[in-house]
Amino acid sequence: MFFKSVKFREVQHLAFSDEYITAYVSVNHVPKIHLSVNTPRDEYGFAKGKSKRYFRVGFGKWLTERAFVKKYFSEE
Repeated sequence: MFFKSVKFREVQHLAFSDEYITAYVSVNHVPKIHLSVNTPRDEYGFAKGKSKRYFRVGFGKWLTERAFVKKYFSEE
């Protein structure tokens, strides 16, 4: 998969009552790829459920991994 070769570094953490958001930016890919990992939280603030990963380039729209790869790296 394409993202196995991309290295990311953490740049920001946000905590809301219902989810944690951790932001990353690529360090070895141009243009920079932004990654957001959104993790749901329970009423006590603990992580619960499966994290969702979203990607974008620059100020583009946030896309799921499948949609991002299809848009930017498809062979068509």
